[in-house]
Amino acid sequence: MRLIVLLVTCLLGSGSCVVDCDYPTENIIRDVISQVFVTGENLVTPNIDLNIHRIVCLAHSQQRDRYRAFSVIVEYTCEVNAGCPEGMVVEQFEGECAVNTWGTQVLGVTGTPRTSPATGDFSTGLREDCSFCTSQQAARDEGAPDPASDGSHCIECNALCSGEEAGARRCFGHGSDTCCQVYLSNGTCGEACPKDGVYSISDDFNCLRDCPDSLGTVENGRVEYSRVATGEGFSQGTTATVACNDRYETDGYGAICSNAGTWNSTLPTAP
Repeated sequence: MRLIVLLVTCLLGSGSCVVDCDYPTENIIRDVISQVFVTGENLVTPNIDLNIHRIVCLAHSQQRDRYRAFSVIVEYTCEVNAGCPEGMVVEQFEGECAVNTWGTQVLGVTGTPRTSPATGDFSTGLREDCSFCTSQQAARDEGAPDPASDGSHCIECNALCSGEEAGARRCFGHGSDTCCQVYLSNGTCGEACPKDGVYSISDDFNCLRDCPDSLGTVENGRVEYSRVATGEGFSQGTTATVACNDRYETDGYGAICSNAGTWNSTLPTAP
């Protein structure tokens, strides 16, 4: 009963229901496939033996490393008496996250969570620029396009999320206001890094608050940085150490650029 109530809350759009799940591991994929074969006529949960699988579509949520939907191509076998096909088969399945739990599209997307034979193959590339993953148009996203023709079942993000300066090129819905270009310090999506300091963007699209461009100079020595300054400062994790001139020694160890955008200590001297 509690699950039903939570699903209704999601459908009503109250804003209090978090719809995102962990990355779909092999065990999760196996469980989603099993659910497909559990119907009103067949309540037996089959044992699924995965041989090969390839995830070809991931729809991200508003939170970093959390997901709303996936599409996967699998080569598998399962128990024939549980309603499964006979022998080793290659099919494509979709999973949808609802109330932090993976299922088989329980929130009303048109289409089927199972495509046989698979539309894509094991050479199909992974798509992450997707508002959803389904074999048919996502009915609840008005104006959403049909799935991409590359076999991934990716419903592409709004075109505004894919410009030259779009960053991560991800989204958590199809609207133009659901683009995810960067991840803020709390792990949520943003269109740009905050304006309360100097930031750089990491290779995985995290906003990193930079430290001031320089710690100054040191008498009888020089300051050496582990990274080259970018923009107006140094990125998080940069270390600054003092190299003394001949016949001088430091009286400390150095400083590190913290995630607050400040150096965690002052530089030692070379007296």
